Amino acid sequence: MGWYSFVPFMECNHGVVSVNHDLSGQISINNNIISFDGGKGYIEKDWGISFPEAWIWVQSNNFDEHDTSFMLS
Repeated sequence: MGWYSFVPFMECNHGVVSVNHDLSGQISINNNIISFDGGKGYIEKDWGISFPEAWIWVQSNNFDEHDTSFMLS
């Protein structure tokens, strides 16, 4: 979580696994099928014994350039 990792009482860790990978597959919610085929994905991980209760996270991969993504936390 950025500078929080240097504050001893926060004791949380943050890692970005992937910011721009291809998606395929689908999910059914209330009999509505949502396709992820051709989509872009993002994976992050957070862990620690003093993880913040709330934080802001924004992510987007919907750009005209194929290998472009944006992440802010």
